Amino acid sequence: ITNNHCFQVGSMLAKMHLASKDFKLSRQNDLAVKDFENLFNKFKHLLDDYDPILNKLITSTLKQLNANWKTDLEASSCHLDLFPDNVFFDEKNQISGVIDFYFSANDLLIYDFAITVNAWCFDKTHFNFDKFEALLNSYQKIKPFNSKELNFLETALIAGAMRFLLTRLHDMFFTPKESLVKIKNPIEYKEKLLFFINNKIFK
Repeated sequence: ITNNHCFQVGSMLAKMHLASKDFKLSRQNDLAVKDFENLFNKFKHLLDDYDPILNKLITSTLKQLNANWKTDLEASSCHLDLFPDNVFFDEKNQISGVIDFYFSANDLLIYDFAITVNAWCFDKTHFNFDKFEALLNSYQKIKPFNSKELNFLETALIAGAMRFLLTRLHDMFFTPKESLVKIKNPIEYKEKLLFFINNKIFK
């Protein structure tokens, strides 16, 4: 993944958000922040044998998210799963398509952006500020965030990392091995979550 890929993805996400503003249908997000605790409760009793740090980390972070989550920011239809394997690039390295709208739902646009940052702006578990700036700047050229959204971004990034930590843990514990669902390593998102908790993204 290059800075150019991230620049294109930021532009494309902004165009998707603009296009969704007058979308007539809506769908509740079943993986919204308010639903994290119920998901966590399904497997929290299994965590001590897997990674003793996770129980305390998730519990304390969920408490902070529930206390600080905003519902008065711009919301609309969102992709909510815009990972690199859901974006196609052609032979000229230009975006040619986006797939997998299975998790699409209505939520905060800044949260959808934060999920995309989680997916595109790390080199494994090392945060790449150049990729982040490319993604953010290209998005804002088309659809600028307001000051409230930008001030909330760091919280949204924590929520984005938490969502995929929880869903990957859930899949690891409960998805049958013969399932078509590819079980991915949850620890990647533990490391991303810790990064966003312990670091500022705006220098």
